Amino acid sequence: MILQVKEVSKHFGGLKAVNNLSFTVADNSIWGVIGPNGAGKTTLFNCLTGTYQLTSGEILFNDESIAGLKPSKVAEKGLIRTFQGNKIFPGFTVYENVLMGADRRTPTKAWEEILGIKKAKKIEKEAHEKVMEILDFLELTAEKDFLGKNLSHGSQRRLAIATALASNPKLLLLDEPATGMNPEETADLMDHIRKINKMGITIVLIEHDMKLVMNICEKITVISFGEKIAEGSPKEIAQNKQVIEAYLGRGSQF
Repeated sequence: MILQVKEVSKHFGGLKAVNNLSFTVADNSIWGVIGPNGAGKTTLFNCLTGTYQLTSGEILFNDESIAGLKPSKVAEKGLIRTFQGNKIFPGFTVYENVLMGADRRTPTKAWEEILGIKKAKKIEKEAHEKVMEILDFLELTAEKDFLGKNLSHGSQRRLAIATALASNPKLLLLDEPATGMNPEETADLMDHIRKINKMGITIVLIEHDMKLVMNICEKITVISFGEKIAEGSPKEIAQNKQVIEAYLGRGSQF
């Protein structure tokens, strides 16, 4: 198991945003986390990445505890996330945005960059090649010199994923990646997520688009009011009456 969440709680005063939550994610899987608005899904991601410190519980990543680590240290270990909004650098080009992710992956010492010695040049060349490979993979090559703010909504979402990929993730957390996308863009996103997974990257995603979740996730964890209420295959979740009532209301179906 690449990720083990063990009885994790995050309380804000009397508010139990996440409460005694446990689940495990298998290597190279695509795992979904769903639930109604306010269920604690993004709080969970903030706990996994070190943005929030746990009230209690344990998080293991590749059998190593990451609870209490700073976000930068969690990212160095290969647990990388995207965000609900289009969190990009709007005044930077597409290429520059992705390069920032690659720079986190291959740091150089300032004096090496100033002197332009062979090692720094080699790292710079490798970073450039990595960025161009990712841009091609996510069909952003033609837009590489565009400012981030001038991209379409769908392209901005892909740019956020591209920047995350440049950081060389072992586990990629996608926070509502399909938000605001039209059906064609969502279909393309599903295809890209599958391809990312085939590269050996485990994916955990939060998403409200049930068609996307049911079509690409192998397992789904459902939370409501910070607690797990169900877990299973897409078919099992779609037939779970408690999930349907909590997520969509009585009489609804997936």
